[in-house]
Amino acid sequence: MGAGGHDRGDRGGRPDRRPAERLDRLFRIALLEDPTEGLEAVLVAHAEDPVVAPFLRRVTARRIAYLAGVYAGAGEPEPEHRARVAYAAYVGWVSLRRAAPGSTPDSGVDALIATLLPAPR
Repeated sequence: MGAGGHDRGDRGGRPDRRPAERLDRLFRIALLEDPTEGLEAVLVAHAEDPVVAPFLRRVTARRIAYLAGVYAGAGEPEPEHRARVAYAAYVGWVSLRRAAPGSTPDSGVDALIATLLPAPR
């Protein structure tokens, strides 16, 4: 593990390309194969509920921290910022898919993921 617990492999401090592959796969599963379809939107809709709120905060923080670690491993200069943007894009995509079925075609997932992946270095 590198600084901050981020895996940089055996590359002498250079960014590891595997994080980009992990992110690509994660985003594809989350956006195309989500086994909990609709659950995220329901939880967010009840974010003020005293039972849901602490759970949602913990899960959201863990997800963003995981994404930040992967972005850091890919050498992103602002991994926490990139993680928040990626998570916001995911929540927005899932909400849009639920609110306006047909407005988020699978073909749009490639374009979305391309914007979320770390730039090649």
